[in-house]
This record gives sequence, structure tokens and C-alpha cells, in this order.
Amino acid sequence: MVNSSTGAPPVSSTGARVIAVGHVVIALAALATGLVLVVAGTRPDAGLGGVAAVPGLALVVVSLVLAIAAARVLRDTSHDARRAASGSRRIGVAEVVAGLLCAVAAGVALASYPQFTPWRSPTFWPALVLLALGVAALTSSTQQLRDVRDGGRTHSHA
Repeated sequence: MVNSSTGAPPVSSTGARVIAVGHVVIALAALATGLVLVVAGTRPDAGLGGVAAVPGLALVVVSLVLAIAAARVLRDTSHDARRAASGSRRIGVAEVVAGLLCAVAAGVALASYPQFTPWRSPTFWPALVLLALGVAALTSSTQQLRDVRDGGRTHSHA
């Protein structure tokens, strides 16, 4: 099956589909986190004084945009390799940037711990997941775009 508008073959890699599902999961997790911040920030008994509501609302908006883009990438993995790889690449860059920011936040938190225990930081695991998925998306999308450009020929790495 070939996309009639671009002439690109569908993505045949299950890896691309797994990465696209990962993008959707990350977007939904960010959306849930944003909603929790909004709810917690607007509750008078939470003791936050509304401070978490604005960042939570910003996170909700950004995560909705990310969720829409991730859903499109997931849909395009079955129809258009070029579009799916390009979208996955853009999301992968955003995930790497977010992962680096989380890693910096984990580093700041680690400085206050008496022992080296990075897993105690609430941003340590999200940083690892974001960086791993982002790097996988960038690597996979680069290979897919190369394959589409070369007409689907395989590359030998001998």
C-alpha cells in the first residue's frame, strides 16, 4: 500500500509503532500530571495557594498538543512512512529536551541529598524514560527517512 498523496510506503517497522505508542503514553501521562496540578492548585484545602494551577494549566495545553501530534504519528505509521517519521522526529526532539530538563531538576535535587540516591528524585525516572524514548525516536525516524529517501532499499553495515 502506497500513500497516494506522497507516494511514500507505509512504515513496516513494529519498532516505529511501539515508539508511536510510547509518544501517546508520554502525552497522556503529561496530561494527567497537568490535570492533577490544576485540581490541586485550585483546592483551598491543598495549602498551595493556587501556585500549581497556572503551571498545571500550561502543562495541560502543551500535553494536549503533544497528544494530538502523537496520535497523528501513530495513525501515520500505517499509511505514510515519511510523515510518521517526520512527526516522530519532532516529538523525539521535544522528549529529549524535556528529559534533559528533568535530568537537570534531578541533579538539583541530588545536591540536597546526603547520599547519592538519584532514584529518590521525583524527576529521575521521567528523565530516563523521556531520554530513552526521545533518542529511540530520533534514531528510528532518521533510519526510516533514509529508507524512504532511498526507495526502501536496505542498508548494509558491513
